[in-house]
Amino acid sequence: YVTLTDESAATVTGMAFVNGTGEWTLTNIDISGLDEGTISVSAYAVDQAGNQSGATTASFTHDSVRPAVPTITGFSDDSGMAGDGLTNDNTLTLTGTADAGTTVEVYDGATLLGTTQADGSGDWSFTTGELADGNHFFVVAARDEAGNQSAFQDTFAVTVDTAAPGIAITTPISGDGLVNASEDGFFSVSGTAAGGQRVYVTVTDEMGASVDGVALVDGAGNWTLNGLDVSGLSNGELTVEAYAVDQAGNQSGTASETVSLDNVAPAATVITGFSDDTGTPDDSRTNDTTPTLTGTADAGTTVEILDGATLLGTADTDGAGNWSFTTDILAEGSHSLTARAVDEAGNRGASDSLNLVIDSTAPGITITTPIATDGVVNAAEDGSLSVSGTASGGQRVYVTFTDEGGAFVTGETIVIGSAWTLTGADISGLQNGTITVEAYSVDQAGNQSGMVSTPVTLSNTGPAAPVITGFSEDTGTPGDQQTADNTLTFTGTADANTTVNIYLAGQVVATGTADGLGNWTATTGTLSDGYSSFTARAVDGAGNQGGSSNTYIVIIDTVAPAAPTLDS
Repeated sequence: YVTLTDESAATVTGMAFVNGTGEWTLTNIDISGLDEGTISVSAYAVDQAGNQSGATTASFTHDSVRPAVPTITGFSDDSGMAGDGLTNDNTLTLTGTADAGTTVEVYDGATLLGTTQADGSGDWSFTTGELADGNHFFVVAARDEAGNQSAFQDTFAVTVDTAAPGIAITTPISGDGLVNASEDGFFSVSGTAAGGQRVYVTVTDEMGASVDGVALVDGAGNWTLNGLDVSGLSNGELTVEAYAVDQAGNQSGTASETVSLDNVAPAATVITGFSDDTGTPDDSRTNDTTPTLTGTADAGTTVEILDGATLLGTADTDGAGNWSFTTDILAEGSHSLTARAVDEAGNRGASDSLNLVIDSTAPGITITTPIATDGVVNAAEDGSLSVSGTASGGQRVYVTFTDEGGAFVTGETIVIGSAWTLTGADISGLQNGTITVEAYSVDQAGNQSGMVSTPVTLSNTGPAAPVITGFSEDTGTPGDQQTADNTLTFTGTADANTTVNIYLAGQVVATGTADGLGNWTATTGTLSDGYSSFTARAVDGAGNQGGSSNTYIVIIDTVAPAAPTLDS
C-alpha cells in the first residue's frame, strides 16, 4: 500500500500487487490534485496471512508546469539583405531564448534536427547540419528537467540559396562600342542577370583609373546602369566588368567587355567659300539655288551642314581635310548655314557659319526718254552724254551705245535707291545718225535683267560759217558802211534752215533763219551810235554751232551836223 503526501498533507493512496519475483509497480496514480513541490511516499506490504511490514519512505519533486514557449531570434549567416530570411549558408546557426536550463528541441518542419541547452540567461544556439537549397520552416520547443514540453514557437522560415546568379553585358556598349563627349558624363551599361538582385559595375581605363556603380535587376532579369560619369578616365579602351549578387548574397562570376572612350572633339570646321558666288565677290549673295560649300576640317571626319536647325546633309573630308557639299534647291531668302565636323565616335567640333542670301529674281530696268532732253545729241553733248532710268532690285546698270555702222561705246553706273544715271558717256567718235542705246541691270546676287533699248540721234557736225553780205539802211554814201539808221537789217547766206545769230561785242543782237536756199535776214534792235564790229554764227537743228562769219563793220551816226554859217 502506497501513500503520497504533499507539503500541505494532502494525500493520494494506491495499491499494487507483488509479482512472483517480489517486485511491484504502482501505475496510473493521479497526483494532479496534490501541490507542486516535494511529495513524500510511504509504502508498506501486507502478506497473504495479513501480516503488515514496516513502512518505507521516499520523496520526489512534483513538477507539472510546462516551460515557456521558446523563441528563435535569428540565424547566421544571414547573407544578402538582413532580415529577408534568405541565406547562401547551408549550415545555419539558429539563436534564441528559452527558460534557463531547459532543453531546446529544434525541428525543420516535423523533423527533429537536434537539441541544445539554454544557458543560465535563457540564451541558446543550435548549428544545423548541411541543409538542402530551398525553404526551411524551423520550430522549437523547450523541455524541462521534469520532462514537461512547452508549446511550439511559430514557424521561423529561412530559404537556403547557394546557387550563384548569372551575369551578361549587352554589347556593343553605348550602341556602337564608342563613348563620345556627349555620352561620357551619362554613360549607360545594360545586360542580364538571371536570379540576380543587384549588379556591380566597374569601368577601368588603360591607366588603371576606374569608376563604379550599382544597378538593380528587374523582374525580367534585365539591368541597366545609367548616369555613370567616365569623363575623367583616359581616352582609349575601357574595360567594363560586372558581377551580380542575388538576394541571398550569392555572387556571380565577373563578365567583362570593352568599349572605346573618345571624348576629344575634332578641330573647328572652316567654311572657306561657296560657288557660284555670283554678283559682288564675297558679299554672301548668290543667284545659285544649289550652292556648293567648300571648307576644311580634321581629316577623316564627317562634316554636317545645317540650315538653321535643319540638317541639309553631310560630306566626308579627304586625307588633307578638304570637303565640299552641294545643297539641294534652297528657297530664296536668307539662310544661316553652319558646318561642324563629327568624328567616328560622334564628337562634334565647333561650327563655322555662313549667312548666305539666295536671290534668283532678275531685277527690272527702264530708260528715261527722250535722251538728251530732245532725243538729239549735238557736239556740245556728245563728249559727256547722260542717260537715266530705273532699276528695281538692281545694283549696277550696263549701257551700250551703238551706231549704224556697228561701232559702240559702253558705260556702267550704280543704282541708288531704284534710280540710275550714267554720266560722261563719250559718243563723239560714233557716226552721226541713229544711236541705239541698250541697258541692262545686274543685282547684288548677279541676276541680270532683260535688255531695254531706245534710239537717240547723234548730230555733232556744226554748220558752215555764214556770210554777212550787207545791211540796210546804208544811208549816206553807198558802200561806205556808214548809216544814220540805228536799227539795222543784216542779210547774208548760211546753210539752209539754220538759225543765224548776229553778235556785237559777244552778245546776240539779232537772229534770223536761213531759208531753203540759205538766204537769211536778221534785224537788230536799237543800236548805239559809233563804230560796231558784227559777226554771225549759224546753229543747226541739233544745236551745233558753226564757225564765225566774216567781220562786218558798220558806223552808226544818228547825230545831225551843226547848221552851216554864212560869212556874208
